[in-house]
Amino acid sequence: ALQREIESKTERITQLENFPEVNTLARTLKEALTEMTARVDEKQK
Repeated sequence: ALQREIESKTERITQLENFPEVNTLARTLKEALTEMTARVDEKQK
């Protein structure tokens, strides 16, 4: 459930990357979410 939530947020952030004024922020957020997803994956194993 948490993983799906993170994935949907990541998709929304990906759309934000198209705007130059928030591109850097969006990319940083996406990297953080990706790391979080990886940690959640590790804990579930």
